[in-house]
Amino acid sequence: MLMRKRSLALALVCQTVVTCACAANIEDVPCSVIVGVWDAVRAIVPALIAIMFMYGAAKYVYSAEEPGGRQQGKTICIHAIIGGIIMGLIAAVVSAIGMTGRICPGMTGFT
Repeated sequence: MLMRKRSLALALVCQTVVTCACAANIEDVPCSVIVGVWDAVRAIVPALIAIMFMYGAAKYVYSAEEPGGRQQGKTICIHAIIGGIIMGLIAAVVSAIGMTGRICPGMTGFT
């Protein structure tokens, strides 16, 4: 588990470094980092939500005799759905802020 966290953090840092290297000038670096992090989050989180929902459903189905396991599976599914709702709300807020062009003029990574 620790190895996965480290590899995920390393991938995010590499994405940020590549994004910074592609910036035209120093004023674009913060916006490039924000867009790079947002693109990474937008790619990883929906997959993670789907995986957690499927895991919770499988735990619910395969724990038919054990009420504690069924409750745990149901809780995992509910938390995955709540995570999806939160991600959708965050995406709406980021799109509303990023689309105005005031924070990062000329950046189109928030679409």
